[in-house]
Amino acid sequence: MFSNLSFSDWIDIISVFINSALAFWLIYTIQNNLNNRRTLKDHFINELKEIRKEYKNFLNSLFLQRLKPNDIPPWFKLMNIKVNNLFYLLNKKYKINKKTLNPYQIHLRQIVTEFPEFEENYKANKQFILKDDSKSKIIKFQQDYNGIFNILIMEINDN
Repeated sequence: MFSNLSFSDWIDIISVFINSALAFWLIYTIQNNLNNRRTLKDHFINELKEIRKEYKNFLNSLFLQRLKPNDIPPWFKLMNIKVNNLFYLLNKKYKINKKTLNPYQIHLRQIVTEFPEFEENYKANKQFILKDDSKSKIIKFQQDYNGIFNILIMEINDN
């Protein structure tokens, strides 16, 4: 059966095997690389979602009068550490601006700590009730900046 094959036929058969092996290797390598990129993007997106959830929980607790003034500054410090660590990596990998969440890191902290209710209850460290004016400021903040997280998710996916 194989004895009737000429030298050129053998070269063609070997070439088919080599091309098949090369194609398989390329597909496997490319697919693996794409999977690794997707996994990394999904990880960063999940981290962003977790940070968004923590800010959302904070704001809900603030509205439901579950917070004491002395607990708020340390919470913001911990969040800043999380955000800065994440954004260092996002900037390094995807060139995403490190200051993108500054409204949450700086502006929100400033709004909350300047509430009269916060200042009045700081020394006694009592849970405080937000007045309508303070609630309006929080709602306005959320209207202005809630979309930042979706923009960041789109930026990660676009890279």
